[in-house]
Amino acid sequence: MSQSETSPLISIVLPIYNVGKYLPRCLDSIAIQTYPNLEILLIDDGSTDESPKICDSYVAKDSRFKVIHKVNGGVSSARNCGIRMMTGKYMTFIDPDDMVADDYVEVLYDSIKNNNSQISICGVKTVFSEKFCTVDASERRNEIFTSEQAIEKMLYQDEVDVNAWGKMYLSSLFEGIEYPEGKINEDTAVTYKIFAKANVISFDTYKCYFYIQHSESIMHQRFAERKMSLIDFSDECLQYVEKNFPQIVNAAVCKHVTDSFVLLCKIYECSPLNKECLDKCWKIIKKYRWSVIKNPKARNKTKIACLTSYFGPRVVACVKNINAHRDEKKGVRKI
Repeated sequence: MSQSETSPLISIVLPIYNVGKYLPRCLDSIAIQTYPNLEILLIDDGSTDESPKICDSYVAKDSRFKVIHKVNGGVSSARNCGIRMMTGKYMTFIDPDDMVADDYVEVLYDSIKNNNSQISICGVKTVFSEKFCTVDASERRNEIFTSEQAIEKMLYQDEVDVNAWGKMYLSSLFEGIEYPEGKINEDTAVTYKIFAKANVISFDTYKCYFYIQHSESIMHQRFAERKMSLIDFSDECLQYVEKNFPQIVNAAVCKHVTDSFVLLCKIYECSPLNKECLDKCWKIIKKYRWSVIKNPKARNKTKIACLTSYFGPRVVACVKNINAHRDEKKGVRKI
């Protein structure tokens, strides 16, 4: 039996834009993967730094790497390009400023193989420095979910989040689905739709994806109106869940409120305040906060934010800022 039969081709898609100072450490962590049959697609999205040369250098020395240099179109455009180009039976995304453990692909594939699932998820370790990029197998367990159970778990941010990365997908699940080009927060728009197409989703809590926080990432940049796509997408998700999975609508409400808090706190980092955007977030929080407080499945963090909101939005932003500084000092943050 050939290696391709025992180890099907798995595609790794990296959307790359001006991440030259982080890219080598990411690609090095991919190059040493224990899984043998890989196609590594580097989608250079019109980078103007040294990223294109770095991509070319890895292609020159390792035949598993392939690079596509394209005109800049944003993360969604780069991901869609990778999806169109991939040839693997399964695929996974990795962001080029993150890192993965050497068994990342193997863990995700074994989870699919052992559970006959169409999507597998691994644990994620959120860190503020490369020195914390060590695997965490403490209290490791494996779970299996239906699509509805996985969507609910994701919306409650119960160990699983909406991020495209940290997951492996049967490639055919992306047929008819694209990331929204020209927008940010694209994961919130798509991941639940992919989950809905799967019959079985498996989860291994083993933390082998390292989500590295730094000030240059999109999520850590100062507030801009384009960030409001986050609650637009979570509102679309809420409507989708109401129609297709009404039993878990409270989970979608929690995610919508959580996203509103995230943006509200970003707005307070800027001066002058964007009052129109602030009012939009605040309206959602006031509408749903009591239902979140009463929801026994809601995260304590979300409930506390809802309770704090009765003292006004500025207090919420101050508390969040204090917690963020505490996490950064520790070097590691929970999901």
